[in-house]
Amino acid sequence: MKHLATIQTEFLKEARDWDSLSIEEQKGYIKRHPKTKRKLTAKPESITQEQNTPVQLTTNNSSIIENVGKISYNTSHNDIRKIFKPLFKKHEEYLIEKTSDKYNRLRKKFLETFSNEINSKNISLKTLLSDYPDNENLQNYFKGKDSIDSYMDRRILKEFPIKNSHGYFNFYTEFRESIYDEQEFNVKLKKIIDATIELNESKLVEALYSKLEGLDIKSVEDIDSVIGNQGIEGLYKITLADGTAGKMTTKSIFAGGYNIQILHFRYLIRLDPSLINEKNIDEKPLTDEELKVKNILKETIPDDFDIKTPLPYDIFRKLNELPGASRNLSSFIKKGLIKKIQYGNYYIKRFNYYLTDAGFKFFKDKIE
Repeated sequence: MKHLATIQTEFLKEARDWDSLSIEEQKGYIKRHPKTKRKLTAKPESITQEQNTPVQLTTNNSSIIENVGKISYNTSHNDIRKIFKPLFKKHEEYLIEKTSDKYNRLRKKFLETFSNEINSKNISLKTLLSDYPDNENLQNYFKGKDSIDSYMDRRILKEFPIKNSHGYFNFYTEFRESIYDEQEFNVKLKKIIDATIELNESKLVEALYSKLEGLDIKSVEDIDSVIGNQGIEGLYKITLADGTAGKMTTKSIFAGGYNIQILHFRYLIRLDPSLINEKNIDEKPLTDEELKVKNILKETIPDDFDIKTPLPYDIFRKLNELPGASRNLSSFIKKGLIKKIQYGNYYIKRFNYYLTDAGFKFFKDKIE
């Protein structure tokens, strides 16, 4: 879905407001980007609260979900959405409004600029050149061309990154002739909105699941959930089956950098220590693919194997015969049974894979 990169970048640029950030967030950005020209503009907060200071939770027309049960690998994404329904509802309304406004304003500007180009064969080229009004190299390269259709034409664009662009070329590439038909435009826009909501909410679902996994929850109470300048902000009271209660806060930050292609939301979720201490995570059964990998390692690794030595080539030769090849080791890396260490330079990455102590015991157990 090519449009996701564009909408994530453009939408978040629109939503981002430097002056609305807190003093700590501005300091963090400047620290991560030492060459930035941005300056501190936020005022220090007069009152701060320590992370572990108890907070009295009071309700204000809050909604409560009762009898949630234990959060485990059997808990589906839909279950998480039901538990935090008010939060997701506000999130969807926010994305619908912002995304619709963004693309409708783009369409209005586009129609004003290219009102007579609906049947033009070179409209794609015209939109591109309008995005690069001061780039002589690009203007000269496309001089005399009627359209953009060759592999080399598209490859050359990578040499001329758009700066302060109107975005006409990307907009036309995404919507094409439907820009001139309001009904067709709205149909495509709805698909983009739906995909954007799903993309952002799936990240939130995963973040919520990772924090709540292992908790036997009696009820979740929505104290307050709003859409702030950085996306989703929420405060919840969680009561466990044994009567333990504590707060959970959700917050989002913008993530990006030289090695991240898309500016995106990253969700930060905090639980009270009282809740964290009550976690009891069930061991998830191995999938059929994981069992096959485990059996290969069991058969290949000698009983006197030194875990300071990388996994032998025989393992990867056999893994290559399975769907997914060496990527089948990813789930075991997450479980701390295998560790991956990079060698080589930035341009040519290579990895060695090593067993951990727990991994050696795990893979040498009886084959399941």
